[in-house]
Amino acid sequence: MHLADYLNAFSIEDLRELAARRGAMLSQAALNSRQALVRSLVGVVGRYDTIYPTVMRLNQAELTVLRWVLGAGKRAGVSRFCAEAGAEPAAARPVLESLRLWGLLFPEGDWDHIVFPPSTQMATHYFGAPARHHDELPSLSLTPPALDPAEAEGCRPRPGSLTWDQAELLARIARGRFKLTQAGRMNRRDLRAMDAAFAVPTSGYSTFLYMLSGSAALIYASENGIIAVRNEVDGYLGQPEETRASMTLAAWTLLRGYPESAVKDPADEEYVPAGLFSQRERAAEALVEARPGAAVTIDSLVQRLVWGSPLAFGGWDSSRDAPLTTRRLARSLYWLGLAALDDPEKPQRAGLTALGNRVLRGRADGPALIPEEPQFFLQPNAEVFAPPNLSPRTLFHLRRITGEKKGGAAGMYPLNADSVRRALDTGLTVEAIAAFLERFSKTGLPGNVRALLATAGRQHGRIRLVPAGYVMVTDTPGLLDELQRIATVAQVIGEPLAERVAAVAVDHAPELLKRLRAKGYAPLDLSEVGEVPPLADDPAFVPPLPNVEPDAASALTALLGVMADEEEYEPVPVGVQITDPERIWDLIEEAVDERLVVEIEYESSANREVTVREICPVDTDAHHVIAQCRLRGGERHFTMSRIRWARLTGDTFANEYV
Repeated sequence: MHLADYLNAFSIEDLRELAARRGAMLSQAALNSRQALVRSLVGVVGRYDTIYPTVMRLNQAELTVLRWVLGAGKRAGVSRFCAEAGAEPAAARPVLESLRLWGLLFPEGDWDHIVFPPSTQMATHYFGAPARHHDELPSLSLTPPALDPAEAEGCRPRPGSLTWDQAELLARIARGRFKLTQAGRMNRRDLRAMDAAFAVPTSGYSTFLYMLSGSAALIYASENGIIAVRNEVDGYLGQPEETRASMTLAAWTLLRGYPESAVKDPADEEYVPAGLFSQRERAAEALVEARPGAAVTIDSLVQRLVWGSPLAFGGWDSSRDAPLTTRRLARSLYWLGLAALDDPEKPQRAGLTALGNRVLRGRADGPALIPEEPQFFLQPNAEVFAPPNLSPRTLFHLRRITGEKKGGAAGMYPLNADSVRRALDTGLTVEAIAAFLERFSKTGLPGNVRALLATAGRQHGRIRLVPAGYVMVTDTPGLLDELQRIATVAQVIGEPLAERVAAVAVDHAPELLKRLRAKGYAPLDLSEVGEVPPLADDPAFVPPLPNVEPDAASALTALLGVMADEEEYEPVPVGVQITDPERIWDLIEEAVDERLVVEIEYESSANREVTVREICPVDTDAHHVIAQCRLRGGERHFTMSRIRWARLTGDTFANEYV
């Protein structure tokens, strides 16, 4: 039988389950149409490159049965399996049904015979050594091992808020205009220099924050290699804490830059094994069993994850140390604010936080979340106090215009000439900064701060470095003369090109900026000015939810690399000639699935003879259609590119041709 025949035996609910398990991206119309589902899933299930990530998601029971079925080949059947493995049919059939919903094998009869697509045979390349005796087989139960309860005493949530730290990181990126390294990532020295600004002191956290922001589509690289913040960040940071946590959890599941299963330091690794995604999903799901105020042991969590995806811990490309990987996964959930640990570096016990209870369990029966404050306090000395529960959205915009004060109290940020200059360098205006401070400060905008902004605005941009090789442009001839009389500045300025323009060597541009700023000027490098998110304008306004959360289908598609045809298929009417090559392909594939007779005009490769003939298509490969030819009375392989036109006759043919 053809693969479509087995899928046609599925209920539409089972077809949707298969699509979800294999990560097929389908439109809502396709999910509601049996024909569209079958057509799309035939391509997905038949693809060889989906097998590896699929078997990485199988549990021990599923792997046991699949390994035996592939070893038995055409002799596979539930009775023979139970006889050889010493298992009961009642235990084996649920596992076989689960493998059916993965699209890895199908029944004939009541599992008397088991068949599988050719692509499933590839799974044998990823199995470890098979068990030789039935008593070595793991349990066929699909019920995972229980988690051991533990004392919750000593399990604490992370200090601070993940989104507060994200807001700090994003603000520094927005005002710092960091450039990607030649390796295509943010310089690790820049990240480590930020460590002191974050509430969590554990190693790798800065890299985790940066990669998580990229996975959530909050940052991107501009054409000139500068890391920039997307406008959608305002909508993300302005959501309630529970919504933000759900979005970051989805982004973490897909996180490609911090592999907890790395052999070395995860912060120094880039390659993420396919099995890690299933480990992340299962680790988050397992914590649901730890109710608020309780905890489970990490050792039992290790056993759960090994049962859930054993092959994921056996890859050559990642750590095979299941306890180490599990501790790192628990630490990531701790960083996300969802898990409470007794020791972030080497945890022995884990529990749910109040936020984790709401996000992972969907319950609000635990401790309430702390309400967030949308406004800060601007003091007469031009220092800003940000309360600990300040909204991350407000904090992000505040930190774009303020600086750091070494040794200062937590939550105190200075507003000075240098911080305003940095904000103006990114493309903000004095008017926008003043309006933001007036609306978001509970204490208003003091007169001295207004004067500070006005002074900075008058000085800013009088000297501009233009990336045309470089050249320096001043707003008056006298200012250029003034700069040429300053010895330290004149050393890095080239020959005058006009009364307001001087040449600057590309290598000297950074040093020139540094020396001008040391002398009290506020030069602007136009190469570092790009699109900039606007400052917020209303503390009471809740921005709309941005479209940055990876949905379930997108998540699995990114994991499995499966892209099903999302376009709604329009059946070709009977008798209509199709000449477009792509539509001929569609017509032929529909004919294969539905056993439809097709009339074609075909040009022979031997003598260029053109004939019109009726064919019964039974299969296709990359370039040909395999069909019974009624003109020649036998099976023929027709080259698709030589079919001039095709049309459906309205007839069907029997399965005997298959």
